[in-house]
Formats: sequence, C-alpha cells, structure tokens
Amino acid sequence: MWQADIAVEAAAVAVAAAVNLDRLAEDLMIFSSAGFGFVKLADRHARASKIMPHKRNPYALSFVRAVANRLIGSQAGIAAAARTPSGQMDNRLFTYEAVPDVVRSASESACLVAECVGGLRINEARACAALDDRSTCASDLAERLMLATGIDYRAAHGVVGRLVGALEASGRSLAEATATDVSNGLRAAGMPTDGVTDGLVAAALDPASCIAVRADVGGAAPEEVTAMASALTNAVTHHRHRIEAARTQREAALRRLHADAEAFAEGGQ
Repeated sequence: MWQADIAVEAAAVAVAAAVNLDRLAEDLMIFSSAGFGFVKLADRHARASKIMPHKRNPYALSFVRAVANRLIGSQAGIAAAARTPSGQMDNRLFTYEAVPDVVRSASESACLVAECVGGLRINEARACAALDDRSTCASDLAERLMLATGIDYRAAHGVVGRLVGALEASGRSLAEATATDVSNGLRAAGMPTDGVTDGLVAAALDPASCIAVRADVGGAAPEEVTAMASALTNAVTHHRHRIEAARTQREAALRRLHADAEAFAEGGQ
C-alpha cells in the first residue's frame, strides 16, 4: 500500500509486453495485406469489410493494438497517481483497480495473439518469391565488404547503394550482381577491392547465409532463436511454478483465517 513503485513497475511490465504484442500484430497485419500476402489469418480472427465485399479485416489483430493503446494510457494514469507526498495514498484509489486490469488485459492479449499465430496459414512460396531480387541482402553485402576490404560501413553503404542504382538502370537486380560488378563499384569510389570474390558476393546475397550469420545474442540465426525460445520457455515454467506455490500458500492462509474466524465467532457465542 505504501510503495507506489510496485504499481508503476507492474504496469510497466504489462505495457512492455502489450507493446511487443502490438508490434507483432502490426507486422502480421502488413504481411497479410494484399500487397504482401505472406500469411493469411484464420476466418475466426478476421471479419468482412463493411465497404468492400472481398476484403477481410484482421479484427483480432486490430483489437490487440487497441489494447496496447489503452494500456499505455493506463500506465500514465498509474504513474500520475504515484505523485503524492510520502504516506498519502488517498489519490491512489483508482490504482488498485487499474493495475489488475492492466495485467489481466496484457495476459488476455497475449493469449489472443497466440491464438492468431496458431491459426496462421503461411504462403511460403510468395514469401520466398519476395526475396528473388535479393534487395533484402543489400545491408549484408555492405557489411561483408566492410569486413573484407577494411573500409568503413558508411563507405560500403554508399558503394552498394550506387551498385543497386547502376544495376537497376541496366535492367538487372542485385541478385544478378557479380564480384566484377562489386569490384568496379569499389574501384570507381577509390576503394580497395582486395578480398572481393564470387564466393563472398554469393554468400552475401544468399538469404539463408544472411540469417545464419546473425548469431549474436537475440539475433535471427536459427540456433540463437531456438536458444532464446528455450530460455523463455524455462523462465515461464519457473515463474508458473512460483505462482502456483504462492497461490497454494495463499489458499492455505485463507483457510486458516476462516477457521480462526469461525472459532472466534463460536467462542463469542
């Protein structure tokens, strides 16, 4: 009751979770749109557009985003309620309602997102086709040029940008770039070309290779994603056991309290 930080921190954790769920929801909304078509929501998570008969609106994902918006506002209210002189809790009255609501809403939002993800249909062929021009690998090519030639990333970034422009002007895509193209671009910028090989360019423009090298903590490499998922699963299991133990202790304490109250009442009679 006296510590305002508990309410503020609880709300902050819930809001952080809600914002991450919001980000995933927005990604899925974009990837499920007609312009991308990488994924399709299950019918139970969408509803027909009121205007366009053919359009499916991602209603469940929109709801998740709306929850995040509301919880951000609730967090601000909880923090504002903590601005009191020491020992004065009267204006925290609504905090006792807001904190459980924020935690419950974030939890329910997580369950809804899990339900949406579980019902997704993934169009792998269309997603892979979007990688055909290898434009998503441009940053990786710049990084590998930086490592191979010793130039700074800003310079490598400029070389790759001009390379893409030149390729497009000739009706080609980055997927068709060769070591000769890259070397010519470096040479035109007065940069060294040592270390630029067909193998380096091929690896830099291979999406699987680009993902595999993201092996830092929290990176996108499959092994790192698997390790992170395993660590989170273990953490959830640990906290679930703690919650269950605390709930068991609380229920036992309530039973003792009721028994003591009944004994007291009977003794008074």
